[in-house]
Amino acid sequence: MRDAGYQSLDHTADVSLRVWAPTLPALFEQAARGMMAQMLDVSAVPLTQRRRVCVTALDRESLLVEWLNELLYRREVDGETLVRACVVRLSDTELEAEVEGGVAASAGVFHPIKAATYHDLVVREVPAGYAATIVFDV
Repeated sequence: MRDAGYQSLDHTADVSLRVWAPTLPALFEQAARGMMAQMLDVSAVPLTQRRRVCVTALDRESLLVEWLNELLYRREVDGETLVRACVVRLSDTELEAEVEGGVAASAGVFHPIKAATYHDLVVREVPAGYAATIVFDV
């Protein structure tokens, strides 16, 4: 297993993603990267916009869902597809990240994702760091 990454999983009705990384901030970064890669070719997204994103939640799992849903919200409302993330501050209840991306053609979307869900979500420590499986509503 590589140090950090993501892998698409078969799921009956939704999109599911397994994510792993050596640190918790890297797990959140991989989750964002993996989610966007499920929707479109991230290499086709221009890196023309940069912004700071901050989210809060009650616990790690809720924070991961809030983080991913905030990125989906920015895509839906602002038209920004944010494909690179660097977590600059993270606790169990707060995340602050620098994100980059740009406007991506909606015709290039092959799996539109509506939301990250709490379905079977657990952020767990593993020998190599952290791992999670995330189910997305499509």
